[in-house]
Amino acid sequence: MKKKDYIVAAILSVLACVMAFFLVTRDVKVDVKVEGAPAANQTVEVPTTAPTTAPTQAPTEAPSQENTDKAPEATEPTKGDEASTDLPSGNEAILKKYSDIINDANEKKVGYNKVEFQAIPPEKANLGGILDKIMPVAQTFFVDEATAKSNPETFQKGGDMKWFPLYHTTKGCVLTDASKIEKAECTKLDDGNVKITIELQDEMNPEPIAEGATTCNSVTGSMFTPIKRADVDDVLQNNFAVKMLIKDLNYDLKYHDCTAELIYNPETNQIVSLTQYMHILIIVNSGKVAGSDVTGDAILDNSMFLTEFVY
Repeated sequence: MKKKDYIVAAILSVLACVMAFFLVTRDVKVDVKVEGAPAANQTVEVPTTAPTTAPTQAPTEAPSQENTDKAPEATEPTKGDEASTDLPSGNEAILKKYSDIINDANEKKVGYNKVEFQAIPPEKANLGGILDKIMPVAQTFFVDEATAKSNPETFQKGGDMKWFPLYHTTKGCVLTDASKIEKAECTKLDDGNVKITIELQDEMNPEPIAEGATTCNSVTGSMFTPIKRADVDDVLQNNFAVKMLIKDLNYDLKYHDCTAELIYNPETNQIVSLTQYMHILIIVNSGKVAGSDVTGDAILDNSMFLTEFVY
């Protein structure tokens, strides 16, 4: 499965959740396929050589996402710690540091490992109590955590960098408007590395950066890779099985609490790990499935961990 299809398939799985309730009650079998083989069936080669920079273990859980009326300022350096005085402070400075490090790694064509997976937490779904009945089917549309972690993707040093982390562009971050940041923090870790955390403001129906571009109108698309609505619409409109069952579907994709966590070595400005969390509220405003009106919503969590960097 192509990289762009990961989240397309996951979003379709939520739409499948909505329609599956009606299909199950009617004993109708539908085979919905996204271009290429299922991502869960892919295998990748893990390098046997150790990276030149010792990695720090990437977190396995998304940070707590709590909205506040006022975004907190960046964490102040600890008094008496001379090295910490070099930490960037404030949203603008933290964003610049993040962008400089990510774009430098892109230009140097670093090697790295990637683990990416999706999930639809039951507690975040509002689909009329049907989620538990059709999740086994819905999960076949995307990569689960266990499968992703057992099959990390390996990108060798000197590669084309077209998936790092913005797709099909020479930049890793093109966000310049710090006012679009919900909160930003920069802290020194016990091992001497520095951690930057940036959470963006919510955005409705963002689009990814265009192929080969160095700017993006979307805030989320300037730092992450949201999915093109056109890719989802293409399946809805052109997949025969889908378009025969789903009519006049009106939906929105709200990206919220999207967070990037960058850990880097302050002496070399080399990346130790990069983690990105995208939370997508998929809202079915209206539509018909098998002739019945449907509405509902669910949150899709997309987690991506980049580690084992080789400069």
